[in-house]
Amino acid sequence: MRNLIGAVHSAYDGHIGILVTSNTFTAPAVDEGAERLILIDRDRLARWMDGDQLIV
Repeated sequence: MRNLIGAVHSAYDGHIGILVTSNTFTAPAVDEGAERLILIDRDRLARWMDGDQLIV
């Protein structure tokens, strides 16, 4: 999480990172990345694959 945040925000000014997992995020991970990344866990990934819009 921190490595992705650091890479995105130091090398790609104005961009936002997306972290996708087939599992879930821990509460600390959500707290760390919520304002800096788009977090897609397995439930959100399933909805996205079913055609739901990915609202950021």
